[in-house]
Amino acid sequence: MPFYQLISNNDEEIEGACIALIGGGGKTALLHKIAGELSQKFPSVLQTSITKTAFNKHDNPLIFSNVEQLKTVKQNPLFLIGERIDENKLKGITASELDQIRQYFNVTIFECDGARNRPLKAHTEYDPVVPKSATHVIIIIGADVVNTKISDGLVHRPELFCRKWNVEIDTRLDIDFIVEIVSTKRGYHKKIRHDAEISYFVNKADEHPNSAIELAQALYKSVNQPVFYGSIKKNHLVRIINE
Repeated sequence: MPFYQLISNNDEEIEGACIALIGGGGKTALLHKIAGELSQKFPSVLQTSITKTAFNKHDNPLIFSNVEQLKTVKQNPLFLIGERIDENKLKGITASELDQIRQYFNVTIFECDGARNRPLKAHTEYDPVVPKSATHVIIIIGADVVNTKISDGLVHRPELFCRKWNVEIDTRLDIDFIVEIVSTKRGYHKKIRHDAEISYFVNKADEHPNSAIELAQALYKSVNQPVFYGSIKKNHLVRIINE
């Protein structure tokens, strides 16, 4: 199953979409994966970030300067950034720039927040930034965090996480707790518009198959949105459906 089906399997529903990626455990890899797939279906796909993002030596990002610049670019997908911070980090464009330029592309997909390669995180008051133009939101969780302790180092901003959820640093992150974090207004949903189409993806099923399936199944029972699990690394995606 191609990863663009996290959004839809209908090209007409995908065209014009502005897709926000939130969470941790594979956002940047998923950004490139979906953008690459959609570039085979649409002539103009934009992939970008409105936060800091990792730089890979295989990337070929364009630094955004103005709208006129985009009219002559033939690259598809186009990876657009605000600036190069250093050899490992890029700074994205602003949310207002995203709103301004998305009209020039068939599909736009972007990262909303950073997690420093952690599979779970605590958001601050200023992140994630989810622009009003976002039509779809994909929430990503790494299966490797299931049944670990906060103190194990798999949570981004652990001190903030403990304060926010009123728990101790040695608290175990069981499946019910993770579901609450990623699927409620107190957690990841805080800044998502009520009319955005939401889907969930549990990554790293190649290394943690039981945890990925169990977490995806628990999410499916708790939310009224599509839930998937799989592995970006192994190019594997499964949707949870009624049995």
